[in-house]
Amino acid sequence: MAEMTETLQTLMKRANIASYRALADQAGVSRWQVQQLRQGKMRQMRMSALAPMAAALNLSLADLITAFSIDAAEDAADSEAAAARETVVRAAADSPSASASEAAALRKEYGRLQAQLETVTETARQSLQSEALDRLESWLVQWPTIVHRAQQNDSLPAAKVVKFVDPVMRLVESWGVSAIAPVGTTVPYDPQRHQLKQGTAQPGEPVEVISPGYTYQGKLLHRAMVKP
Repeated sequence: MAEMTETLQTLMKRANIASYRALADQAGVSRWQVQQLRQGKMRQMRMSALAPMAAALNLSLADLITAFSIDAAEDAADSEAAAARETVVRAAADSPSASASEAAALRKEYGRLQAQLETVTETARQSLQSEALDRLESWLVQWPTIVHRAQQNDSLPAAKVVKFVDPVMRLVESWGVSAIAPVGTTVPYDPQRHQLKQGTAQPGEPVEVISPGYTYQGKLLHRAMVKP
C-alpha cells in the first residue's frame, strides 16, 4: 500500500491536487474508491470510477492502469508492469525542462510497452464484463423463456413477469444508477431534473412522473418525463 500511496501522491502533486478528498471531489468518486486505488485494488474497481480519476490526474486511462498495476506491486523486482509504472511516475515528476533525449527515451519505452498496456486494459474490461454476467446469469437464462410464454399467453399477469427484470435493476443500481422518481408519483416540477411530456408547468408546481429518469453516481443521466 505504501508504494501505491507514493505513486498516487506523485501524480496528485503534478496535477495540483492537494488532498485525497480533493481528488475524490474533482473526479466525482467516493473517498473509498480513492482508498481502493491506494491499496492496489485497481482490478476490483469499475471503469466508471477509474476513468474520471485518470482525467482528474491528467492521465489517459491506460496510463492510470499502468501506474497502479497490481502485477507491478506483487513483482516489483523484474515485472514489465513495474517498469511501465515507474515510467509513468517518472514522466509525471519530470519538469517541463526535461531534455529532448529523455523525452525520446520515454517515447521509446512507451512504444515497447504498448502491447502490455493493451493487455492490462483488456483484463480490466473483461473483469467488468464478468461481474455483469455473474449478476445477470439467472436473468439471461430465464428471460427468453418468459418472453416466449408471454407472447403465447396474453392472459399471463404482468406482475409475474416484472420481477424477472430485478437482476438488471440491481446491476445498474450497483453501478451507482438511481431513479429520480417512481412512475405514477406526484412531485414538484424541477426543470433541471424533469422534462415535460405535454402541457406546461412552473417550477414547484405538482407534476406526475410518467418515466422515472436516472442519475449516475449523483450526476444526471436522463431527466424524468412528467406531465401536469
